[in-house]
Amino acid sequence: MLKKRILSAALAAALSLSMVACGGATSSSEGESTQKTEADGEGVTLTMACWGSELDVKAYQERADLLHEKYPELTLKVMNLPNDGYDTKIQTMLASDNAPDIIQVAESSNSYASKGVFADIGQMAQDAGVDMESRFGGATEAYKWQGKLYAMPDRSGAMVLYYNRDMFDAAQVEYPTKDWTWEDFLSAAQALTVAGDDGVVTQYGFAAGGWWPWWMSFMYQNGGRILDESMENVVVNSPENVEAINFYTDLVHKYKVAPSADDYSRFGLKDGQPDPLFAQGHTAMCLTGYWNIGSLSSVEEINWNIAPL
Repeated sequence: MLKKRILSAALAAALSLSMVACGGATSSSEGESTQKTEADGEGVTLTMACWGSELDVKAYQERADLLHEKYPELTLKVMNLPNDGYDTKIQTMLASDNAPDIIQVAESSNSYASKGVFADIGQMAQDAGVDMESRFGGATEAYKWQGKLYAMPDRSGAMVLYYNRDMFDAAQVEYPTKDWTWEDFLSAAQALTVAGDDGVVTQYGFAAGGWWPWWMSFMYQNGGRILDESMENVVVNSPENVEAINFYTDLVHKYKVAPSADDYSRFGLKDGQPDPLFAQGHTAMCLTGYWNIGSLSSVEEINWNIAPL
């Protein structure tokens, strides 16, 4: 049954920051090595690892500058690592006792915490008199391991539907609204998919991918979930989830309105990269986070807008 509300649920993609519990040296850039935590009598220099675009790095650097302005004895060096292989790089640095002081993580925070490499931020906050509950509310619960807090929420946002106005206008399809059902979404994606005379698709209606917030959003829209209300029992194999995942994968393999791994490669992209495919003008819709607003602001060729799921 396709008439499911696309509005009903949107997952948040959350990022957090963790403090490393071990010492050692770190590399502030590829090939440049510095002491991980430097103390020269005049202050302390810390290093923070992160991933992201130039805009992300610029934002982190501005925050680091604000920190130094308020606390001149503290200097925070921002270490930008490539998105691809970020976790592998961090794990290698941890294994060689060469890790940054602060690490940007996402859903992998508890896997790191379970290995004992992160400091107990909850205890540090308590010692410093910081009320984490009033500052973050319940957002810290996702970053606790065995009752202790090992990461601090940094930023998050719900998944957003991005759409290309010009493509919708050319196909005479109404723009997305919060009242769309899966049936409305599929109908629009079919009308927006364009193939050449050779049958090869040059414009997709939608761009799907393998990252969990994308496909899990469809599960939650359909009344599914990963754990039951007690948060103790796994219910991922529910009929609601199966139906949602079937619909999501059918967009690629049955309806042919979303690119497969091979299709992504035709555009010089790795499997499951909707954001750049949208920026290239090869898909009418994609599902991603708030960060794409900043990325698309410099792409003048795309006449885009956003809509809620």
